[in-house]
Amino acid sequence: QWAYTSLGLFYELDQKPKEAIDTYQTLLKVNPDNAQVYLALGELYYNQKDNTKALEAFQNYAGLKPDDLTVYDYIGLCYFRMDQYPKAVEAFQKLLEKQPANALVRYRLAAAYEQMKDYSDAESQLKSILDNDDKSVDAWVRLVLLYDKQKDDAKVAKTLASGLKVNPNHPDLLLLQAMMDHEKNDAPAAEAGYRRVIDIEQAYKGKSSPDYNSGTLAQAYFNLGVLMDKAGRFNDAIDQMKRVLQI
Repeated sequence: QWAYTSLGLFYELDQKPKEAIDTYQTLLKVNPDNAQVYLALGELYYNQKDNTKALEAFQNYAGLKPDDLTVYDYIGLCYFRMDQYPKAVEAFQKLLEKQPANALVRYRLAAAYEQMKDYSDAESQLKSILDNDDKSVDAWVRLVLLYDKQKDDAKVAKTLASGLKVNPNHPDLLLLQAMMDHEKNDAPAAEAGYRRVIDIEQAYKGKSSPDYNSGTLAQAYFNLGVLMDKAGRFNDAIDQMKRVLQI
């Protein structure tokens, strides 16, 4: 068994998933109760986006290792990929019962609830994250977008303001504010917002800061280009789009 396990691991490290899967499947014929092999198989199938086989392997692991609830994160993700959102919620909730402070699982739950159009429970999960960490920019952004999807302009404005109060210079929230101004056809405010995001991100880039996000910078340039194009400032718009392509 040790030889099969080592060979399977070697194939994984050598980025040969098919050979690794074949090796682990052979090992299971020798020892069908080897939980770690099911876990390894599940991860291989998951990475190949074979969700049905991944789910079966993870469930086999869960049956052999009922105390290790971390596998329910993978089980939930498999169900999520298969658009079986109620089952995804059930799996994530099982893990959350043991790890109530696990923000990542709450994000996954919020996403599953949102797909089910259960906006109230999605909101509750995101607010729970913010209760534990009010500087969680991702939670603020997702909460704003959740309210925006529901066309609740009052909550959008209030939540975005709250997020900016605790994260006043965060580019992602500033970009979201500029996009909201853009949507309201407030061109001066939108342009000022996009330029502020660009300035902050360029400063981060110049310092090789871990806070630098090329995606946020590219989006700000792109949106600014769209704004200029609409205003008939075509040469300026082209300049912004060229910057997007450079990124």
